[in-house]
Amino acid sequence: MKRIWKLTSASIVLSLVLAASSTPSFAVGEAEARAACTGDVFRYCVSSLGSLERIISCLKQQRSHISKPCQAVMAASGN
Repeated sequence: MKRIWKLTSASIVLSLVLAASSTPSFAVGEAEARAACTGDVFRYCVSSLGSLERIISCLKQQRSHISKPCQAVMAASGN
């Protein structure tokens, strides 16, 4: 149950991160963005969960390590 809660909360947090950092020209849908970055958030930024700013900051710091799809989402959202 604890793992399900973490997955659910991370998905919600990641959705909020991407929605908060998106622009009208953001070409990637929310579901695609979540799919692209959720694994990277758990792999590199799990300690940042709970703070949108910390997740975005972490993903920026880990840019060279995160997956290409997540890098594309970050670039498309201006991060």
